[in-house]
Amino acid sequence: MRIAIIGTGGVGAHFGSCLIRGGEEVHLVTTPRHVEAIRGGGVVDLTDEGEARAHPASVTSDPGDIGPVDAVVVAVKLYQFEDATGRIGPLIGPGTVALTLQNGVTAPGMLGRRIGADHVLPGTANIVAWLEGPGRVRQTGGRPAVAIAARPLGSPRPDPRDRQAGGADPRAQALADAFARGGVSARLARDIDRALWEKFALICTMGGVNALAHATTGEVRSFPPTRRLMEQSLAEVRAVATARGVALTDEDCARVLAQLDAVQAGSTTSMQRDLEQGRPSEFDALNGALVALADESGVDVPLQRVICAVLGLHTHRGHV
Repeated sequence: MRIAIIGTGGVGAHFGSCLIRGGEEVHLVTTPRHVEAIRGGGVVDLTDEGEARAHPASVTSDPGDIGPVDAVVVAVKLYQFEDATGRIGPLIGPGTVALTLQNGVTAPGMLGRRIGADHVLPGTANIVAWLEGPGRVRQTGGRPAVAIAARPLGSPRPDPRDRQAGGADPRAQALADAFARGGVSARLARDIDRALWEKFALICTMGGVNALAHATTGEVRSFPPTRRLMEQSLAEVRAVATARGVALTDEDCARVLAQLDAVQAGSTTSMQRDLEQGRPSEFDALNGALVALADESGVDVPLQRVICAVLGLHTHRGHV
């Protein structure tokens, strides 16, 4: 496949490296400082198995240099999303699909309004990766995974109970196969909205409560009063999801809580670290977006309002 990746942070650089090693024609769209580093030495991918180097078909800061592709993987953070996708047009041909891998639930709709819902494949990524320098990425924590919508955003929503209706779009299947050839665990999700909201519940809870408490996940989950905040956060996200037509089940929420119990005790989230270090963060697009969606749906989310008030102050001050 001819694939363009927008963004070469931890997610984009590692997935780009995987896709290149799997035999795909990969073009990277990134900032000038990454362009020069990757042109000179490729993407250096550091994992628990060792070091690999992957050379893309091209690397540029101008999507017009690439032209239409089979698929676009949008791998930037939410606060970069509007700017990064503002120049996506030259990459989109009649049959192109664009995969969104952002946290939260707003990115697919935002991109659909820009390029047309029929081109957008919502998705989620489960990966721990960060940059050690331009073109140099560190990935740890086991095999990364992606869930890709079985059909584009503009397709009729299938009934999850009907296992025969609405087979996978061939373009979605081809993209999942490309990830799998590169060593990424990839699956097609017929009910991608549920997968997005389940991850949204995890991110808003771990990121929001950790940052509010200024503590690690282990500290938060082992102290009964803050553990109850985790449970309250999950309940609030579930209430908003339900109001918006996405039915998170008891099992879904139990699975999220089990994930929170399973992460390393010293874990923090990227949003929390960004806030602590005075960098731009996804706070407004995650917990802030949840409050906005709750307001639209008439749902009360008192804990999320407290999180937004306190983290909004820290954002205003530029540090925690």
